[in-house]
Amino acid sequence: GSPGPGGQLAETNLQVTVMIPFNDDPFGVFILDPECLEREVAEDVLSEDDMSYITNFTILRQQGVFGDVRLGWEILSSEFPAGLPPMIDFLLVGIFPTTVHLQQHMRHHHSGTDALYFTGLEGAFGTVNPKYHPSRNNTIANFTFSAWVMPNANTNGFIIAKDDGNGSIYYGVKIQTNESHVTLSLHYKTLGSNATYIAKTTVMKYLEESVWLHLLIILEDGIIEFYLDGNAMPRGIKSLKGEAITDGPGILRIGAGINGNDRFTGLMQDVRSYERKLTLEEIYELHAMPAKSDLHPISGYLEFRQGETNKSFIISARDDNDEEGEELFILKLVSVYGGARISEENTTARLTIQKSDNANGLFGFTGACIPEIAEEGSTISCVVERTRGALDYVHVFYTISQIETDGINYLVDDFANASGTITFLPWQRSELLFEVSLPIIIYNCN
Repeated sequence: GSPGPGGQLAETNLQVTVMIPFNDDPFGVFILDPECLEREVAEDVLSEDDMSYITNFTILRQQGVFGDVRLGWEILSSEFPAGLPPMIDFLLVGIFPTTVHLQQHMRHHHSGTDALYFTGLEGAFGTVNPKYHPSRNNTIANFTFSAWVMPNANTNGFIIAKDDGNGSIYYGVKIQTNESHVTLSLHYKTLGSNATYIAKTTVMKYLEESVWLHLLIILEDGIIEFYLDGNAMPRGIKSLKGEAITDGPGILRIGAGINGNDRFTGLMQDVRSYERKLTLEEIYELHAMPAKSDLHPISGYLEFRQGETNKSFIISARDDNDEEGEELFILKLVSVYGGARISEENTTARLTIQKSDNANGLFGFTGACIPEIAEEGSTISCVVERTRGALDYVHVFYTISQIETDGINYLVDDFANASGTITFLPWQRSELLFEVSLPIIIYNCN
């Protein structure tokens, strides 16, 4: 417009740019579909057409649908209804070049997360956006680092490492292997010190081909603990040389150290940093993964393209021959990448596996009644036996019938207990019938 009297527009600086940042979760908020918070599967099925051993879960992407995002989930034992502590999944949030190969056929057979092969070539490592760095006020005093690795022979490289970009490391986890030993080390710099310290421990371990190693490093209250394959490593408790590990702005690499040197060669899967020390029960859950014996898969990633609002995946029960009671597992949304977030509600579901393989028992006679031939009015004892499982109370119904020469069974009423019920208590294996002088047929039990 025209300026009023006494004023004049300048020739420059007549416009400014106002940027409104992303808001109201434009990349999405993830929840489990409320319709699938309770699921049930059967291990035993009656036919090939019986699909009751399979169930599905649906993930909803609410709010915005901008960009491509990825979401991670896992199944845990019922002892962890809230899941494990919050964590960062480095292989989910990392950015990798083509020299790091996705090899899904090499991952744990029960899992659905990515298995990445690091070739050791120059530049063959991943980087992590700073917003996913596990930093808390520029210090790290408590954490649990967990990684599954399948290192090549004579590997000597960093699984993860963070430095300040000027040749000084904040922290890093390194593994070195040879034919008979594995050395695990934590490199770090402490608050108020410029020195780099190394805490490490070595264990005799003959590496087998295609066998995964589970590495665990814990820091709490100045104490460092090393675990290998779920067990504390010998001489694996070290003292931190300071109050806490220093952290700050810098570069976080997966599979290499400072400047991309000291590269790891081999496979990685489920490389994670938990925000606190895991308990022994949580360590067992993370290492043993009990759900893998009963369900498949027990973890995985979902990728949502821009505009996609829901995805589903299938879980199936594993069939075995073990008598098992009802089992409960917890499915939880655990990690996300791409600007989206996981909601605080509807992020866990309960998955129940029905009793299987005659968990309550198989019932039949132990043999002939005693005596086999008796006169009218005598007492005969017959033992009903319970094999396989012995859970719960079970009522076995029986009837006495007379078998004629034509092969037809005729019900009889000559006995005070010509029909009735036997009750088995939990873990009771046998029960007696008395005052019987004709064949008995068990026809139903529940």
